[in-house]
Amino acid sequence: MEDNNNDDQGPVQTTYEREDERWSSASQKLDWLTLLIIGIGWGFWMLVVYFLEPGIR
Repeated sequence: MEDNNNDDQGPVQTTYEREDERWSSASQKLDWLTLLIIGIGWGFWMLVVYFLEPGIR
């Protein structure tokens, strides 16, 4: 019979101990950059609408 214990891999990590790729430093920087670009785009669009719509001013 085959032995299923792999001691060379070390102990099994639980979900608490594993680092999730979504929370890595690079992923967090990309997320903040995405939010910043969305915010700048939204602000630019609001200024365009404000200056092009004569009834708003």
